[in-house]
Amino acid sequence: MAITLIVEDGTGVENANSYVGVATLRAFSEQYGEDMSILTDDQCAGYLLKAMLEIEPKDYKGTKSYIERALMWPRYGFTVRNFAIFANKVPDSIIRAQCFGSIAIWKLGISADTGPIATYGAIKSEVVGDLKTEYYDPNSDAAATTVNLTVWQQRSVNLLAPFVRKPSAIR
Repeated sequence: MAITLIVEDGTGVENANSYVGVATLRAFSEQYGEDMSILTDDQCAGYLLKAMLEIEPKDYKGTKSYIERALMWPRYGFTVRNFAIFANKVPDSIIRAQCFGSIAIWKLGISADTGPIATYGAIKSEVVGDLKTEYYDPNSDAAATTVNLTVWQQRSVNLLAPFVRKPSAIR
């Protein structure tokens, strides 16, 4: 079954489910030396939707421009680095964060199907040096699931940080 992406362009597109289309993701990834042309359009779309699962549930600054729309962007009523955020535009940093997130999910070897990425338990240990976080398996006290933040994930997190109320809560 084909995955349909409806891209939000800042105008409050009805039923939008992404800030990025497949062609944009492929061009973006190529700029960073990643070849997503080996993936099908549906796989790319699946990675974009999974990245949205990570981007959307943040506590963003400001107010949604279109309250009746599902997506969190566009927004207004705040500044980032002394620049006003326009009510009719999705910031480039949000678009780039979705692209970096999509690359990260792909590089971690996670399936492109549109189901949830994973459910993790409480943090068991955390290493800042190589950005390694280990979680207790929510289904077992004995086993643990390890997640390593890739450079791609860290880039996505860094791009989102200025837009959220509590940057330290992003992971």
